[in-house]
Amino acid sequence: MGSQVSPKAAPDRRWPPPGRLRGRGGLSAVGTVGTAVLAVLAVLGGVAGSARLADAVPRPPPPPPAKIPVPTLDDWFSGANADFRLKTRLTAATMPGADAQFGKGAHLTASPDDPSTWYVFGRRAAAVQPVPACDAMPTAFGIDIWKSTDGGATWSAPANLVSPAEGTPWACFAGDGDAYFDAGTQTWHYLAQCRGRDNLWNGCHWTRASRDPMGDWQADPANPVVSTAQGSTTNLWQRICGPSTNCFGDSRTADPQPPGGPKATVSDAGTFTIFDVASDPGFHYVRFHGAAANGHQYTGLAKTPDFVNWVVGPDDPAHLPSDDIFDSRFPKGLPPGDGHGGAPAWREPHWLAPNSSDAVIGGGGGHIMEEGPWYYLVAEASDRPLCAMPGATWDLGIYRTARLASTVWDSPAHPHENPVAFSDDSVAGSPVPSSCDPSYPRLLRDPATGETELVYNRVIRMSGGPDAPPDPTRSGLYVYTLRWNLLQQARPGDDGPALASSAPWRVISAATDPAPPSPLAARRDAYRAPDGNGYMVFNCETDDAPCGPSKAIYQDSYVGHGLRPAAARFVFGGKAAAADGQNGEVKFVVGQLDAAGRWLATDAVAATITGNDYTAATSDPVVLRRGTVWLRYMVWVNGEHSTVKAGELFIEPRP
Repeated sequence: MGSQVSPKAAPDRRWPPPGRLRGRGGLSAVGTVGTAVLAVLAVLGGVAGSARLADAVPRPPPPPPAKIPVPTLDDWFSGANADFRLKTRLTAATMPGADAQFGKGAHLTASPDDPSTWYVFGRRAAAVQPVPACDAMPTAFGIDIWKSTDGGATWSAPANLVSPAEGTPWACFAGDGDAYFDAGTQTWHYLAQCRGRDNLWNGCHWTRASRDPMGDWQADPANPVVSTAQGSTTNLWQRICGPSTNCFGDSRTADPQPPGGPKATVSDAGTFTIFDVASDPGFHYVRFHGAAANGHQYTGLAKTPDFVNWVVGPDDPAHLPSDDIFDSRFPKGLPPGDGHGGAPAWREPHWLAPNSSDAVIGGGGGHIMEEGPWYYLVAEASDRPLCAMPGATWDLGIYRTARLASTVWDSPAHPHENPVAFSDDSVAGSPVPSSCDPSYPRLLRDPATGETELVYNRVIRMSGGPDAPPDPTRSGLYVYTLRWNLLQQARPGDDGPALASSAPWRVISAATDPAPPSPLAARRDAYRAPDGNGYMVFNCETDDAPCGPSKAIYQDSYVGHGLRPAAARFVFGGKAAAADGQNGEVKFVVGQLDAAGRWLATDAVAATITGNDYTAATSDPVVLRRGTVWLRYMVWVNGEHSTVKAGELFIEPRP
């Protein structure tokens, strides 16, 4: 054993310290200090006059309110308690002069000078009608810009960026592109998908030398700056898809083979999005899609110093991938490779069914955003090559990588597995779902708050069959903000005759013997969803599928040691409606339970439901009791005989 050391006495923190109570001449040190204090008070009294000292000396400001940092994409990707909640909808009804499909290919961005000033670059249908019409395009499309100076509450009349014009590479189409402001040159750039009378899908570029994009734009004399013509030096897919690449082998057509052996058929460059890479200054990186003759779709990556000259993976393998970065392999599950652990299959019921014949064809539109050491890709994935094909599944998913040169990107952790947004399934009484929907996703960061936003287009039809027009009050850009949420959302599945349980949600049946069935399912029906994505339905169903009443559906959330983010309080709430048009009341209830399951406190807010319209309810902040380990969140109906819809359910931690 080592030598023992006597413990030191704890320091005496009394003031004044013992032994120093007397000064020279036998005067108490306290007396000396007291005299000095009286002198100071006398001086202050002279300054303040007859006012009290407390009134004469300004009080310090109150401490700043405690804050919980906003969740990051890394938090969400790693499985933290966060999800995307609807922030706003920018519909055709709110955008002057907008067509109901203006959101297809649209780009929402903030002003470089004011985060409350927003711009939307979107499609303009039938700006010019070419005669004769381009191949399979009876309507021509151009690009308009809308401006809001109040954070999207109101919008200006549109300014036209470009309209189809005869004799140009955009005689038939210009759109589905990206706006980018270059602060160094004080110039706006717009790189768009364009189509001329040659019927090739190319890339065209416009600029405006101003901090405000509302005004005249200049076409690049090099247009099309990206060409899909065979042999062109700006045919990016031809330069990327060499014989050893996946996009070469996967895109080849069957017999007969062209002269000289099989060739890749990837072309149709479009849906461009632009981002910068801090470690590679002087270049703009561009994500784009391509399509092959066999119907498969691919996502590619290139870079450019000027939107005219292009660099691809074989030219710079240190910075760019040598193949496509997203294709048909990803949603079906990708084995490990290229330094990554592989990508598990999407939790898409249509693609995971044992006898599924749905062949995933890859992805179309998408976007890349940098956050910390990661690059995040949000992408479309489909099982039909054409939007017009009935029954298509068209979802959105998110991946990430730390190396843009990689060709295998990582998938998010449980419970945030892809897809992050679902296409519609037909639900009785709802309009026929739109094809290729949701589409054109983007990841943005709000410059005012630092919050991450997911934006995509929804086209929701009016009632009346497959040819019904889009509803201008529901169709447009849907903006979702990444928020802390201690609840896991139900994942939509197939809406067949047997409604599957939607874990992690459970049903509390009414006290009857025997207990009647209480259906619980998650629906993928944008028309009936409060946020345009999904909702749960429970309690009584229909006369064709009778059921007994429920008391509630519930979910338990852990809030014990290690909860992130750490919280002292919380707010909760949600939205509810009656699917069958009935009236009633729904309560959103949260109980606080200790480790043994004992109830410590209960709080509730009520929502009166009248018909099919959703009613929202949000609690005041609730203090998290000492000893609370679990929160039980319930949507309480207490035996009412109506089918209940519930969505946008949340428990949000507060400091």
